[in-house]
Amino acid sequence: MSQYQNILISVDLSKHSRAIIDRAVELIAGSDVSLHLVHVIEPVIGDYSFESKISDYEKVQHAHREAVENALSQLLYESELALPKESIHLLDGHPARQIRQLCDELGVDLLVIGSHGYNAVLSMLGSTTSAVMHGINCDVLTVRIS
Repeated sequence: MSQYQNILISVDLSKHSRAIIDRAVELIAGSDVSLHLVHVIEPVIGDYSFESKISDYEKVQHAHREAVENALSQLLYESELALPKESIHLLDGHPARQIRQLCDELGVDLLVIGSHGYNAVLSMLGSTTSAVMHGINCDVLTVRIS
């Protein structure tokens, strides 16, 4: 692993996120690398009519972000991954696009991301991992999760 100096771990906060972090930490054990972690919050899209107040929607978005921040903090605590605040990236938007862009911005040379064992139909529809890999400028380690 000494060839990699700047590593980004991408988590979706599913029950498998801990396994992704553990695998990355296992691979870099004893190495002096720059480590970052990212989670991308997709917008909460509800059943809002035109009559709904924008402020209500913003409250829902804010509550969702707080819940995600708490879940991410808990994941880091449980995994005993001590990262400085500037190495934890909580982004908003389309996950694949945001992850690729962050890799470029940080000069990442390895992205560690989970990959579900989807069946053929779901594979044809695509996944975040698959979408990330199209156009990424660094190596990608996909951690197989079921």
